[in-house]
Amino acid sequence: MLVIFMLYHSLVDANMIPLASVNDAVQVSNGNLYDFGSYWVIKFFQSGSITIKNGYSVTVDYNVIGGGGGGGCGEGSGGGGAGGVVVGSLSLGSGTISIGIGGGGLGSETWQYDGSNGGNSNFGSIVAYGGGGGGSGSSTIGYGLTGGSGGGGGGRKSQAGGGANQGNIGGKGKATTSDGWGQGGGGGGYGGKGVDATNKGGNGGPCFLETLYPYASYYAGGGGGGGHTSGYNGGTGQCGGGNGGNGGTTKTHGGHASANSGSGGGGGGGGWGTTYGGKGGNGGSGIVILRIFHSTVIPPMTPPPTPVITKTINPPTVKRTPETTQKQTLQNTHAPTLHPSPSQSYQPTFERASYISLTSLIFLNMLLQ
Repeated sequence: MLVIFMLYHSLVDANMIPLASVNDAVQVSNGNLYDFGSYWVIKFFQSGSITIKNGYSVTVDYNVIGGGGGGGCGEGSGGGGAGGVVVGSLSLGSGTISIGIGGGGLGSETWQYDGSNGGNSNFGSIVAYGGGGGGSGSSTIGYGLTGGSGGGGGGRKSQAGGGANQGNIGGKGKATTSDGWGQGGGGGGYGGKGVDATNKGGNGGPCFLETLYPYASYYAGGGGGGGHTSGYNGGTGQCGGGNGGNGGTTKTHGGHASANSGSGGGGGGGGWGTTYGGKGGNGGSGIVILRIFHSTVIPPMTPPPTPVITKTINPPTVKRTPETTQKQTLQNTHAPTLHPSPSQSYQPTFERASYISLTSLIFLNMLLQ
């Protein structure tokens, strides 16, 4: 099988050489294909496609992860929710399947607004939703947004975390001052809900353990919620998710999530009594991971050879008319006429001579009477 090798320098494991996108059965565009002996793993860090070549069919195991949500802005903001995760297996025939990678949601830069939801990722028609944005910590409407996993709620008035459709809900914010200010909840993760805020911002929810690639990889964790006042620190983001900003008089921005982690950004914190707190961190972009076992690759069916038809040609039958047949029979029953050669004298047989003498005698007798 022809495979062209191409070095991809950003691999964590330098011993793994990603293959270029050409072999007998599969062609990959904008993805990295790795051969592990009995199977391939294909990672898409950006949008691309996979083509099953004419006549082939394969079985594909897939993990599709959406982009993480951005964190909210303001002291005590909620962390962004993780992108949704869709896992399964699919049989594919010849054709091209598009791959889309959802971008991370933008962290809010203004205290009146929540963080943005992450973008959706897709493998053909299979869609993983982006994570929900974290709620603003300085607004009375700073609810976490619904997404793959929900964003954390803002600390102001103990706002609720966002709902989830492919993961878990965000943690709830908690007001810790008499006038209703407080810490933000952690964003929801694929592995569990975001942690509710206490005297610190809530931690992000746990992640998704990806197993198609042979080395353990974690994705889709929640972003940490931000703190409000001094001593009320921000929560911890999970699996590449951003940490929440710490509380205090100085505003602290939430951390950005790692690229292609599918995790949420951290909520902004600090700025108590002077400003409206730090900005939210951006969510991490999504990723699509595929695995194809070599044993599931079915080559094109070879059509049976065209049969060779052999025809025996018999010689034509000649039909004779009765006259022809009779003449043929008569000719075959007569003996040939003998013509003696000049050097030979004719010697009549005894029977012929006797026959002639007797005839003459009878004739003479009749005349005498």
